[in-house]
Amino acid sequence: LIDALSNTNIELVACGEYHSCAVTLSGDLYAWGDGHFGLLGHGNEVSQWVPKRVKGQLEGIHVSSISCGRWHTAVVTSAGQLFTFSDGTFGALVHGGRESISKPREVESLKGLRTVRATCGVWHTAAVVEVMVGCSSSSNCSKGKLFTWGDGDKGRLGHGAEESKLVPT
Repeated sequence: LIDALSNTNIELVACGEYHSCAVTLSGDLYAWGDGHFGLLGHGNEVSQWVPKRVKGQLEGIHVSSISCGRWHTAVVTSAGQLFTFSDGTFGALVHGGRESISKPREVESLKGLRTVRATCGVWHTAAVVEVMVGCSSSSNCSKGKLFTWGDGDKGRLGHGAEESKLVPT
């Protein structure tokens, strides 16, 4: 039993190679482990040996799912927002480049769309996003579509080539 979370109802947990995250029943995100590249989302590179609540842009927002890669993290909120943070070297954060981000930042290119789920690979990320197609006013016409981005080595992005993608594609 982790003492720091013993009085907290935990709903979800995810583990990367160097860090772990937990989400409470009320949707708060906690992270601990190696802090390099801002891996924990606390705005610095300080390692945490016990769970610490992640603040910043996620303050007051209900986290509904979490995925930890080797050096980055993806967070989906109950409103369908996607946030990523940590090592951006291979474009896995999809914030328009390859910079590292030490606090959760919303993925601007998916703003206005509803992300259902995201998962982190070692140097890439994939997300299921609801996209409206052929809608009439009386029907629900959202479809779950798969987007990938980051390092395309070995064809891991599924786009038929090995090139990297710096935007959800």
